[in-house]
Amino acid sequence: MTIHAVMLGLVLALQVVPAHDAAVDGLVQELAQFPAELPAQGPSKGVLPPIEQRRLDVCDQLWSRGASIVPRLCQALGHANVQIRRNVALFLSLVGDTWYDRARPRLAIAPCASALAVALQDKDERVRGLAAHAIAATGEAGVVAMPALMAMTASVSEADRMAACIALRGLGPAASKALPALRRLESDPTEDVRRFARRAIERIAP
Repeated sequence: MTIHAVMLGLVLALQVVPAHDAAVDGLVQELAQFPAELPAQGPSKGVLPPIEQRRLDVCDQLWSRGASIVPRLCQALGHANVQIRRNVALFLSLVGDTWYDRARPRLAIAPCASALAVALQDKDERVRGLAAHAIAATGEAGVVAMPALMAMTASVSEADRMAACIALRGLGPAASKALPALRRLESDPTEDVRRFARRAIERIAP
């Protein structure tokens, strides 16, 4: 068992996870079939590819269950299947914010903050990045992820550094301790990292 799995197990042990719901478990398992990113372009002639239509259906079914689904999603962040971990983190970033579907009410994903903080240490870079995007939507609860986010600002991975900036920007003034690290990233060799660092600083210390 990895340290990551042990840490997530400890986090979940402190949370009340509802009894298994076969329908929900089946939907979570279905997430494994989808790419861990949304299509860059809209559907051709208004018709979604079958895989994207199924993704939409699965997400709609999960979203419609409301807050009751959040503890199960926290648990799924530790799933052995990396595609499930990726897509759960992606889904949390969608439902916790309004950028994806402004017509639907946001789900309060703050209870997943601790599990997402553990996911920031996942061995998979994509999981870490998507978890950082979701942390940005957890509000003040996301402060629990500050140690992991600070570590990501110093990562050799450009994607990690950029994702950390996005998460810290989402936390706003509560992430003030990250300002020295973000100011160092203003001199990062990658323009995108520099740009996201500046945006984070503007949000944290306007």
